[in-house]
Amino acid sequence: MEVGADIDNQCTKCGVTTHVVVAMPEGKLAKVECKQCGSVHRFRDPNKKKKTPVKKKAATRKRAPAVPPGPLVEPNMNWPVKPYEVSDTYQPGERIEHKVFGAGVIEQVMGPLKVRVFFEDGQKILIQGKVL
Repeated sequence: MEVGADIDNQCTKCGVTTHVVVAMPEGKLAKVECKQCGSVHRFRDPNKKKKTPVKKKAATRKRAPAVPPGPLVEPNMNWPVKPYEVSDTYQPGERIEHKVFGAGVIEQVMGPLKVRVFFEDGQKILIQGKVL
């Protein structure tokens, strides 16, 4: 077998089997060109046994972290409930009302632009002090 010789090989694009050998490094068939559509692809030896795929372990589902029974800090009942705004700044213990998550308590100020808030369905990290 040499470059330019005709060979039968299944085309990955059009399914035709008539091809021309285009590459044979070290005397081994490497690439063929389909005579029908012109696509060049690696030679697939039809006599070669297919590898049996190795079975992978079944994926284990990660459990969602348990929702704490209450906020890490006590809500300060002396402060009124504030509607949540990204431009406002907050302190631990403040109560807020978020449009999507509902009532929450500020648990921790995580930096100048982030706060951790406890909501009934879990903790969320929200933005604070953003200049609009």
